[in-house]
Amino acid sequence: PEVYTISDTFEYQNYVNVYKDDDVHNLNGDYLSNKAIVKINLTDTVEETIDIVVEKTWYDNEPVAYRLFNDEGPVYPDITIRLWADGVEVASTVLKHPDTVYVFENYPMYNDDDKEIEYTVTEDEVEGYSTYIERPYADAAYYVYIYNTLQSYNVYYDPNGGEGDIPEPQTEKYGRDVTVLSNPFTREGYEFSGWNTEEDGSGTDYEPGNTFQMPAHDVTLYAQWAKIGSVSYTVYYLDSETHEEIREPKVVSNQVPGDTVTEDAIDIPGYVKVPPTTKSIVLGEDDNEIKFYYTKQEVIEDADYHEVVWKYETGYNTGVYTNRYKLSGEGEPEPIQYYIELHYDSGYTFKRYNTWTVDEEVEVIVDATSGSAITGTAIETTTFIELFYDRDRTGGGGGGGGGGGGTIIEEPEVPLAELEKLDHFAYIIGYPEGDIRPLNNITREEVAMIFYRLLTDESRDAFLSDVNPFPDVEGDRWSNRAISTLFNAGIISGYPDGTFRPSAPISRAEFATIAAKFDNLDLGMPSEFTDIVGHWAEEYITSAENKGWVNGYPDMTFKPDQDITRAESMTLINNVLERAVPKENIHPDAMFWPDISEDDWYFEIVMEATNSHDYTIEEDGDELWIGLKPNKVWP
Repeated sequence: PEVYTISDTFEYQNYVNVYKDDDVHNLNGDYLSNKAIVKINLTDTVEETIDIVVEKTWYDNEPVAYRLFNDEGPVYPDITIRLWADGVEVASTVLKHPDTVYVFENYPMYNDDDKEIEYTVTEDEVEGYSTYIERPYADAAYYVYIYNTLQSYNVYYDPNGGEGDIPEPQTEKYGRDVTVLSNPFTREGYEFSGWNTEEDGSGTDYEPGNTFQMPAHDVTLYAQWAKIGSVSYTVYYLDSETHEEIREPKVVSNQVPGDTVTEDAIDIPGYVKVPPTTKSIVLGEDDNEIKFYYTKQEVIEDADYHEVVWKYETGYNTGVYTNRYKLSGEGEPEPIQYYIELHYDSGYTFKRYNTWTVDEEVEVIVDATSGSAITGTAIETTTFIELFYDRDRTGGGGGGGGGGGGTIIEEPEVPLAELEKLDHFAYIIGYPEGDIRPLNNITREEVAMIFYRLLTDESRDAFLSDVNPFPDVEGDRWSNRAISTLFNAGIISGYPDGTFRPSAPISRAEFATIAAKFDNLDLGMPSEFTDIVGHWAEEYITSAENKGWVNGYPDMTFKPDQDITRAESMTLINNVLERAVPKENIHPDAMFWPDISEDDWYFEIVMEATNSHDYTIEEDGDELWIGLKPNKVWP
């Protein structure tokens, strides 16, 4: 310590002098008479400080677990360590690997009461690790070790309704590989279909022999069971242009054939759903698929009201934009520039716009340093603009999803080509595998092929073509001539992006609209369907309903945006063509398909559509097959 020496002269008064100071005073001197010269040695007290050293050790150099691996190998997590003085946090730091030592420097050893401060060190919890903190030596009060050790967790196996001996839990450290066991259980009437982390199968699936890395908690794997004779269906999430998967498909097992299942499109970041976003299918024995389509391009909502897109500075907002005028220090409004991007689908016509403003007095407080003071009130102006679009009743650009895109029929300037109603040839041929798949969805190119076959020879010859503008319909595609001919006839068109999307499914509304366009609209009676009011295809569905071409569901809905099945499409076409045969009047040598039976509601419908036959009409009006004939060959 430094020593300060000062001299002072004072009068001695024969009593003890009191010196008050925060420093320590050493008094030395001789008393002379009534006066004394006193030398005062001032010793400046220096506060004693300490350093607290913290050393981090990963016990046995255990690698950090699965979430912390990268291409270079194991990565150690950042560790937060905290310093406490008499139970109060006074400092913290983040220790980053490879640093293993940190020093809390220059902390006081004593508190204001001259008592020694007790310092402790803690570490924030590290997932998957246990923490042990110690001082290595009894006299090393300010040297702290922190040890981390991987914790172990268990994997349990649950029979989930099955029977059998439950295996012993698998115990493994956090981040280590776990190999999934084979199934030791049985369940009467069911077959094992794998393991899942959730009882209802909504978690992560694992097959025996799969591996996963142990998380920082126990895991229970539940046996999954599929009822023998049950079926499954798969939900696909596809890019509408490339038809590539943009997300793993969802497989739903243990379903009953003949049941109707409904799925909704999910939200996928970076993509917009293409309507319809709700789809239902009737489950068949196999090939049960629901496909949802997505696009990275903007999709116009299916409505006569479309909100504007504003561009303000560098930001974009969709909808009604509210702008508040800002005031400068002088009280002058700052100019704000609007940029309005007008856009709409083909199939819409811009009709009108409304604009109005609402003025409201608001208090304005201006910092005096930014300009002259403003007194009173200012006006806050809110501007609204609405843009209105009417859907062209020409049907638009062929939207393959139903709700937002219109139909694939455009309003012709001349009557559309005629359909063949007298010649009962097979207009659906079936698949090379020998089945007909009545409950599968029907695609846009299959629809094109059906109506190509159904054209009268005169109409087909008049519009025959192998050329179309669609980049996704190549010249050697099996459906190219059908698509090209119907496009040339003005019957079908593509999407606004120029594609046709031949493999995309078609909705009930779109299919009904195609059929309705081959005849005059019948709007004499209002529709009884409860879910088509305001739908873009309302008039066409109503006309088809009034003519007895389409049927709804027992709940009085039509489900216009649901994809149509092959059996449903054959029902509608047979009604349009006035083709119907009772089961008993089918020729015994007809083609019977392995995936339909006489008990199916669509049996006679499929037989009528898939067998070329000669017929007569009986007195009661029923069709009677009097012979079979070869299938027609189309140019």
